[in-house]
Amino acid sequence: RVISSGHEGGRKLDGLGGVAALLRFPIS
Repeated sequence: RVISSGHEGGRKLDGLGGVAALLRFPIS
């Protein structure tokens, strides 16, 4: 379960990073 939680956490971080990158690209 610990590994699964870590995987989900990493996925969320990657997802947020991707969204932030998409939002920053048009702005910049």
